[in-house]
Amino acid sequence: MYLTDPDTGEPAGCKEWVKPGMLEMGVPATTYDELLVLVHGHQVGCLVNNIRLACEALGLGAWVFCGFVDELILGGIPSIAKGLGFKYLERDPNKNPTKTMTSLGLPGIKEACVTPSPQFPTAKAICDYVCDIRYRRGSIFARQDNWALRNKAPYKPDVMKQLIEHPRVHIADWVREAAEATIEYIVNKWGCAPAFTNPIQAQFTAQTHHVDVDYYRKFYTTNGGDEPYSMTPQVFEHFKRYHKGEPDPYAR
Repeated sequence: MYLTDPDTGEPAGCKEWVKPGMLEMGVPATTYDELLVLVHGHQVGCLVNNIRLACEALGLGAWVFCGFVDELILGGIPSIAKGLGFKYLERDPNKNPTKTMTSLGLPGIKEACVTPSPQFPTAKAICDYVCDIRYRRGSIFARQDNWALRNKAPYKPDVMKQLIEHPRVHIADWVREAAEATIEYIVNKWGCAPAFTNPIQAQFTAQTHHVDVDYYRKFYTTNGGDEPYSMTPQVFEHFKRYHKGEPDPYAR
């Protein structure tokens, strides 16, 4: 795939590489940005599901919620709420037709892959980063101190060695050049890359907390039962197991 300019339908800075065997299918930059959000959404769903399962085992509550504006939570609208203090790029409104807010992340904790930014001032810097996390010593495709070989997963050593050396595992020079040219085109026209979606998303959350057992005792005890039918042994044993020496506010 390669990105096209949604205004013209032409390749976004990468026309010289559009040929059979190289870049073959054009996708509008706006569509691709939306695709990235959808593709990564299932990962968040799995994370939230795992949090809920862990909470069940620990005797905690987990409130899953997505009915909020994430820019407000992150700190993108400080006139209304301080939020979590994430930093945002000051974008030129004339180059931002969709009025997308672009977060740079929380410095030193979670920084976004966006250019231009202090961490990635140029297209080359962001492409260097992508290659570095794949090929540097100790990484997943490193030829020195390979992560998978060191941890004996996911393939057998002889298979993993073949994968490491296979040319298709390594990003070709022309791919790097096409990627950098595409990013430069997007930055020049729309001010930053990605241009049409915020690289920091927080739209689906799980809030972990202690369970208010007395609430359930008041409203969810039926048929003469002593304890709420929805409470598990893990909930009743939580304070005894994980807060030893502290009073259990829900003990009877």
